[in-house]
Amino acid sequence: MNRWHRVAFLLLVLGGAWGQGSPEARYGVPLGTRVELGVPLSSSQQALVVVFPVPARFCLARRLGHEPPETCFGHALLARAWARDYPGVSVVVADPRSSEADVRTLVRRLGGLSPARLAVGSRARELAGELAVNRSPFAFLVDRAGKVRDKLGGFGLRRWLAFEAQVAAASEGAWDRVAAASAGELVPGASVPRWLPAMIRGQRYTLVVNLFPGCWPCDELARDLIREAPRLLDERPALALNVMVLDESGEAACRAVRIWNRRFGRQAPIAEGPVCGSRSGGDPLAKLFGKALPRHPRLRIVRYRMMDENDLGRWWWVFTAPAAALLEGDRVLHDPYRNPLLPRRWRVGTRPDFSAFWHKVRELTGPVPR
Repeated sequence: MNRWHRVAFLLLVLGGAWGQGSPEARYGVPLGTRVELGVPLSSSQQALVVVFPVPARFCLARRLGHEPPETCFGHALLARAWARDYPGVSVVVADPRSSEADVRTLVRRLGGLSPARLAVGSRARELAGELAVNRSPFAFLVDRAGKVRDKLGGFGLRRWLAFEAQVAAASEGAWDRVAAASAGELVPGASVPRWLPAMIRGQRYTLVVNLFPGCWPCDELARDLIREAPRLLDERPALALNVMVLDESGEAACRAVRIWNRRFGRQAPIAEGPVCGSRSGGDPLAKLFGKALPRHPRLRIVRYRMMDENDLGRWWWVFTAPAAALLEGDRVLHDPYRNPLLPRRWRVGTRPDFSAFWHKVRELTGPVPR
């Protein structure tokens, strides 16, 4: 794999750095849940923001590459900026998986976090437990009554920079603006918003597959789609297939990196810089499928960009590919993380076997042909 393939694979397949190897991935309590975090707010503060950066111990071990550890821990810089610029919110940076010494080492390298507060050890674990999260980077926006109003997970610098508008609105107590900009949450049982334009409507089942050109298992699944998708749709007349393809230029990533670097005078967090440096061009569909696009009346290929209404990273919190979800009507039956149809891990250097994936989709959408 070349440099871009390695970075894309790291960013998209690992998704969230913290929690790898844990028995069950936890992506936070659903929006609207009331939590008791035990963090006092002043009389003028409207909200609490809790930020979980990539764990300090993970960064110091340089398990994400050769970037400086303080760059890996860089989401804490945003927390510090939010605490400084928006006095109507209180901000806590929590690292439940690192020693206090490791966390304070990186905080010193960043020049401190004040006026944001720091939670380590048992206090950080209490916050993570109450918010039901064991992935990072992650952020939660909680109002004075303890209601989770919005959250953000995974890498994707443009998403993190855009989340600041939610923090600013919460600081002013403008919860109507927060609600209008919140993406929602596609968890099992949740209803898919009617305004999400990419979805083929009217079928009993909808399979949604998320792909990214340059992600090695995505390339392999794209080849499988060319062969299997028309056959599957012919067998299952009640099924539609939406293939979502991220069409993100290197320049778009570079703009976000330049904004970050001007603001903080430091390198952007892990993976963003290399994605920018790649400046990969070309048609993402041609990269994935070559000249043989899968075709069927109930198959739709949708290009999307970060932060548009079809951005699956906003809906499933962790920007991972390949990922697949199954909807029944307008409700989520299987999402990519809590009950995944595709594996969470891939063995580099081997060709993935997707036969179990196709079999599971057939099993869930009708009798399996003999």
